[in-house]
Amino acid sequence: MELETVLNERWSCRGFLPDAVPEETLRKVFTLAQRTPSWCNVQPWHTHLVSGGAAEQLAKVLTEAAVAGGLNTDFPIPAGYHGVYDDRRRAAGYALYASLGIERSDKLARNLQMLKNWSFFGAPHVAVITTDRDLGVYGAIDCGGYVANLVNAAHDAGLATVPQAALAFYAEELREFLGLPDDRQVVCGVSLGYADPEHPANAFRTERAEVGDAVTFVSDVSSLEGKPDDQGSAHRARDLAGLRSPLGRRRCLEGGGRDPSDPPAVAHGRAEGGQRLCHRGSRRPDAGRRRLGDPARTRHPRPVVAIDRVRLR
Repeated sequence: MELETVLNERWSCRGFLPDAVPEETLRKVFTLAQRTPSWCNVQPWHTHLVSGGAAEQLAKVLTEAAVAGGLNTDFPIPAGYHGVYDDRRRAAGYALYASLGIERSDKLARNLQMLKNWSFFGAPHVAVITTDRDLGVYGAIDCGGYVANLVNAAHDAGLATVPQAALAFYAEELREFLGLPDDRQVVCGVSLGYADPEHPANAFRTERAEVGDAVTFVSDVSSLEGKPDDQGSAHRARDLAGLRSPLGRRRCLEGGGRDPSDPPAVAHGRAEGGQRLCHRGSRRPDAGRRRLGDPARTRHPRPVVAIDRVRLR
């Protein structure tokens, strides 16, 4: 199957047959997913593929946790859905419930359908993906690429899948069930198997935004001027260009300095960055271990990146 066909055809299954997938097929799918690129090739993902009786036991544990209420996640859940993101989320949910004949006002039926997340929609296999805690958000990003390749490889092999953030809602239950060490963070799960062609939930498909809504093609920096959302990016691009020039390098090594035409924030950041980081052996006060989700610890001033590039050139 061609890649374009796989990307256009793949969908999230919410009704599986109980038939187990042959181990040979599973190994082929996970071998292909292993080709996922990652930052510095660290390959932070580790997958626990749970099948058979173990999958049934895990489904019971997670369903009981969901009924009891309360979440325990390794990563913060979205603070809120706004604008187009809320529109897309609602459209997907309404389409699913409509395919099942569930009215918006029927909260009981909707909750019962939601609970099927934690029994993997009847799938005989569920993959639990974790990352290394110290790799932070970029480890999770790499795992996202792994999940994308996994579900696409599975589709190419004739399997159905559904990526599920809902499984990560109960990270402590997963950690205890799978014996995960404390330095592993639960990213998500992927239920997989053979789709039930008669299940009504498998009849609906979600839509995708147009390319123009998701990609901004930039060939001329002047085209960004006058756009509030992009103005900061234009200033940063000019600041990086200045740091790459001989004059910019000299300013950095001398501990700062400003161009009167620079916006105050940019000039201040460059000067501050130069004073703090252009001298060997100096460290930022917040250079200790950072924890994901702590803005005070994960903030990286933009000049740090630029100055590090200059130093390494």
